[in-house]
Amino acid sequence: MTADGSAAVYGAGEAPLSGLMFNHIEGDLAWDAIFNIAVAGSWVIMPVGGPLCIVADDHAESIPENFANDGVIIVRSGSELRNAVTAEA
Repeated sequence: MTADGSAAVYGAGEAPLSGLMFNHIEGDLAWDAIFNIAVAGSWVIMPVGGPLCIVADDHAESIPENFANDGVIIVRSGSELRNAVTAEA
């Protein structure tokens, strides 16, 4: 839960933590949390049917081609992440 919404999170109980899945995302603060988690873990964000979202420039160098089929963009905030994931196709 956030002050303005919520998100369902899966995988947080696994050890070692190797990834998370978020869905049912509501509100702006949940997107900020997802972005901050990706930055802290040095993770990429793989939205279904959307572009692969990277949070650091050097991530682009290590992405296999088959994971970049829908494009790769760099996001610098939760709002940029939300816009990338929810953009109309």
